[in-house]
Amino acid sequence: MKRKFAISLGIIFGLVLLIGLIKKDFILNRLKPSREIVISYPDEKHPEDMLNIDKKLNDYKDQHKIDLLDSLLYNAKDIENINLNPEKMDVQIMINSPREGVGLMELRLWFKDDICLIGNRVDENFDEIRLKKLDKESTKTLKEVIGYKK
Repeated sequence: MKRKFAISLGIIFGLVLLIGLIKKDFILNRLKPSREIVISYPDEKHPEDMLNIDKKLNDYKDQHKIDLLDSLLYNAKDIENINLNPEKMDVQIMINSPREGVGLMELRLWFKDDICLIGNRVDENFDEIRLKKLDKESTKTLKEVIGYKK
């Protein structure tokens, strides 16, 4: 009788522990943001190969900014490739999914004459990029969203 009770107690304890561990992982995963935007600027001393992370936005604290940035990127107009040096961008933006542990998009921005050119890499590096542009008003909004520093 005592043996059956001890075995039953062990099984119940094991099940409670297992359920707790599964639930903990599920809850902790849900606590991670689904979107994170990392805003980086080229390093002043090594602009070709070093970036300094300036700000991180996520959909827990900055949902409005995330939505606004998505809208700006969606409405940007495609343009033909022009002669830009991918290494001499003004800002780099990385859009990540911390919940899934994956990088979604890496963009480089150039601000020229009140417009913004957006380069989205096509392959592993920036040898080939797809270019879009924002008009004057959208560029102003983008600068506010990312807290652009000249």
